[in-house]
Amino acid sequence: ATHIEQQGLETFSSCPIPGEKNVFLTFDDGPNADAVQHAASLAQQGVQATYFWVGANVANHEKAHPGSLAKVREMGHAVAAHTWDHPNLGS
Repeated sequence: ATHIEQQGLETFSSCPIPGEKNVFLTFDDGPNADAVQHAASLAQQGVQATYFWVGANVANHEKAHPGSLAKVREMGHAVAAHTWDHPNLGS
């Protein structure tokens, strides 16, 4: 199992709050070195985001910055898997 799968993260294929107007703030291609600081800045403003982290980068990032994924999630943000080449994951 990947590091992200080991965290037991949810996946969504449609809006989790049907019938409501929503804005989804997303950040792709992470994680980068300032991911926790960035997430904390948003959380301080009461803003939640979804971070799409490239699976191949997560393990290396966690070695350099242990607990980053968990810290970002604890702040109320979502962390999701970002594929390298956008395959159809529904098939």
